Amino acid sequence: MTFATLILLPFITAGRGTIANYHPFSTSFPEISTYNINVFSKLAVGALSGFEYIAILAGECRAPARNISRSVMISAPIIALMFILGTGSVLAFVSPDKVDLIGPIPQVLSLGFRSFGWVSMLVSITIFGVAARQIALMSIYFAGNTARAARLSVAADHEG
Repeated sequence: MTFATLILLPFITAGRGTIANYHPFSTSFPEISTYNINVFSKLAVGALSGFEYIAILAGECRAPARNISRSVMISAPIIALMFILGTGSVLAFVSPDKVDLIGPIPQVLSLGFRSFGWVSMLVSITIFGVAARQIALMSIYFAGNTARAARLSVAADHEG
């Protein structure tokens, strides 16, 4: 819901006349700097993390080769579109040099709903939801890593 709100916010505010430009599919190449390389590497690590869970989940589904590859083919374009529209929403409200790299979604929701009066109170609840989602995600990562470590430990005990 939070991400859907982020994606729809430029359309809503454009309808109210409070946003002048919204071009989610415009492209430009960033300058090569250590800062941009740092941001790119963090994005790449975030985008490519999680592949290790395929091994865990493969044992729990029927026909994993077929189903996992099908899920990737279906979800990859959707995820790419979500990232493109989400980035477009951020850039519609915040200039690139002022984007909060730690919390861009709360930043955009706060700026986007600023002119909506009482609705801006709901933004605080939404931002809390984003924080709760991040905590839950870290809990999943921790559980997956401990389960894998326990399996490796059991396998090592059986071999030794």
